Amino acid sequence: GTPDLDDPDGYSDRQVFINGDVTLLGEFVRSGHTTIAGGAHTINVGLTKDFVLSPVSGRVRIYGIHFEGSNQYAIEVFRCSGLEIVGNRISNVVSEFQLGIAILVHGGGSEKWITGKVKIAGNIIEGGSAVRSDAILVADLAVDADIAFNRITDVESIAGIIVIRQFEGKVRIASNFISPGPGHGPEASGYGVYVFANATWDDTRTSSPRFEIVDNRIVAVNPEATGIGLVGDSTTIDAPL
Repeated sequence: GTPDLDDPDGYSDRQVFINGDVTLLGEFVRSGHTTIAGGAHTINVGLTKDFVLSPVSGRVRIYGIHFEGSNQYAIEVFRCSGLEIVGNRISNVVSEFQLGIAILVHGGGSEKWITGKVKIAGNIIEGGSAVRSDAILVADLAVDADIAFNRITDVESIAGIIVIRQFEGKVRIASNFISPGPGHGPEASGYGVYVFANATWDDTRTSSPRFEIVDNRIVAVNPEATGIGLVGDSTTIDAPL
């Protein structure tokens, strides 16, 4: 089926809130594919309807769904105890507020909103017309994350995959195909993978974060682009590669 989350007036502001143990499983039937059209912040994991952090945490799996034309975010995650986003197709994220991201995962840093391993794998992410468009943004995680076998094309701004302020755990970025496109707008840079690893971390952490970036194919055509960018906020990055 194709649930339509667009308002009659054309503004996409409808969304689905997920808390606790939930599996969303799309289907392929002949030529059909489970599709969610429109919506803003279409799938929201870990917030209540009042947009505060949920007291409930559970394991969340999102498999095999086509998201078409989401506004700002197709999938955003703030609290869970294990996360799998696998085999989805996310097309043409738009935004009336400049920022448009297909998949956003925010772990809360030292507050550790997300526990359990994060897996983002085998997704197709294509198109992004916002002034600041990114395919996958992972921020402030304190757990291991595996970002692998995704295909990212024509996400026309900052980067295909961004990891910022990893708190603890290991981030593995492997075997992705990333072709961000030439970019548009003054902030377009067209990075393939961009890792911002803070040099100064919250002193409550028990270990340093680690990063593994291997076997990715990156086609960077923007003249300002870098295939893989690693940035720290001082001269020393306290995070092994």
